[in-house]
Amino acid sequence: MSSSCTQNQVARQEFDWSETPPSVAVAYTIAAIDNTVVTEVSPLYEYVDPQSLDSLVTDTGTVTISFTAYGYSVQLTDSTVIVREK
Repeated sequence: MSSSCTQNQVARQEFDWSETPPSVAVAYTIAAIDNTVVTEVSPLYEYVDPQSLDSLVTDTGTVTISFTAYGYSVQLTDSTVIVREK
């Protein structure tokens, strides 16, 4: 996992989906932008179905998923989670 955050409140982290499920990756990226630990992030299922997210975003396909959660715009691509302040 590699990560970066900017002053413009954008967090970008790269993941290997075979090692980290996308739903978990979103939680880690939200924690990074909020400068907190992942256990302090509220459950993702309050915003999106984690199982559906994990089944859509895989290491064998090409897909881009966008949704709003935790007051941020969240985007998942081939190997990256990008979280932007709304």
